[in-house]
Order: sequence, then C-alpha cells, then structure tokens
Amino acid sequence: MGATTEKQLKDQELTAVIAAAISAYEEEWGGAEGGFVVRRITRLPDNPWGQAGITDCLNSRKVY
Repeated sequence: MGATTEKQLKDQELTAVIAAAISAYEEEWGGAEGGFVVRRITRLPDNPWGQAGITDCLNSRKVY
C-alpha cells in the first residue's frame, strides 16, 4: 500500500467529523437504527461561485 496523501488524510478526518456529528445528533434526538443515511458528500469549488452557492444554501435553511 502507498503512503497516505495529505488529501486522503483530510478526507478521512472529514468523514470522522461527519460520522461523529450524526452519532451525536442521533444520541440527543433519538433515531431508529439506520434511520439517517448520507448518500453523497460533494466538495464544492473554492471560488466565488462555490462560496455563493454555499451561502445561498445555508441562508435558505435559517429559521427566524
């Protein structure tokens, strides 16, 4: 096996953080086993259009 690249390491760390967040959510709010499924994680481009998309997505979820 080859050496783990920095990108692979960051991807593994991101996966661990997402898994921990889902686990904490299910522990706090309860949830059926297998009730929450992440089907895809997509990295958005790090450019002005990508940032605008992220901002728009987050703003659409705000509850006032």
